[in-house]
Amino acid sequence: MKPNHLTRMVVAIILGAVLIVTAVIFWPRHPREQAAIHPTPAEVEEIVRTELAKTLLLVQQSASKRPPTPDELAFKERTTGMPADQALALILPDPENPGPLPATKRARIILPEVARTHPADAVHWYRDHWESFPDLDRKDLKTAVIGAIAKNGSPAAAISAMEELERKSSPEGWQAIALNAPDADSWTQTFDRFQDALAARPPYDHSLFLEKVLPAFAESLRQLPFATAAPCLERLESGGEPFAPVLRLLDEPANAAETGDWLSYLQRTHPALFNQKAPAFVDRWIGRSGQFDAAKVWIDRLPPGDLQNQCINHWITRKPPGDLQEALLKAMELPGAEPPEIQPR
Repeated sequence: MKPNHLTRMVVAIILGAVLIVTAVIFWPRHPREQAAIHPTPAEVEEIVRTELAKTLLLVQQSASKRPPTPDELAFKERTTGMPADQALALILPDPENPGPLPATKRARIILPEVARTHPADAVHWYRDHWESFPDLDRKDLKTAVIGAIAKNGSPAAAISAMEELERKSSPEGWQAIALNAPDADSWTQTFDRFQDALAARPPYDHSLFLEKVLPAFAESLRQLPFATAAPCLERLESGGEPFAPVLRLLDEPANAAETGDWLSYLQRTHPALFNQKAPAFVDRWIGRSGQFDAAKVWIDRLPPGDLQNQCINHWITRKPPGDLQEALLKAMELPGAEPPEIQPR
């Protein structure tokens, strides 16, 4: 990426975070809701930092999910299912016949695959060959290995790999482990170990670690089925104030059908955060799943007022144009509903 493009991306990310915070603070609300969620200056600063970290994480994920080239697809097909030692031997190209893929791209394909099935082999290979790669690629390769081991449901093994590859824990290593927790048990184990690791570090390191790692915990938490997430939420609540941003960073659940369950949890435990997130969650719930009837039942349970009307507005505007009359009639069945102003999309 050229430097001017990188500068533009960073500026856009910062401006986006500022706009998010401005909307949170100044968007018109019912006076009681406004008083409930109006943040202090310290909270504003924390929101800016965590939203910026979350945006950077999303940019990083998008970059890592670029479509593979035909040469990469062919190399992956060729090496899939190959014994670990044979696959690892193909990472460094033959100088006399290097082929179309450089070593870094070969490593990005092979190392995560080997790490899932033979984690020790992947760690030892990288430890012995790290000098073969440019400085800018080394961190990506290390976190790819660490994340692949974590994705296998082995947070302890991933933490051991991180400590072996980096000689100490790093924010990027913890980010890879938290982001790839595949189930609730792995998530809680990772969270517990991260708390211990953070407590062992000097206080001046805490802010950097929290800003980088908490968005990853939030992203992996929303991927979990709500029925299995209860232990994670309990552990999160017991972590205290340093870990409060995880819920604030939480996006709508990966399974749109469970949006009502997650919203009901926030309504019960964090009413101010619930008021902030509910309209957007409802909008994405309907937009992604088309579950208009289930969303209507959930909206029906909200107390009449501004929040319910915002949710009704999102419900109506998500209906296909031909169903608009039916949507208006259904919306008016909600207790205390007024015909909301339909915002153009």
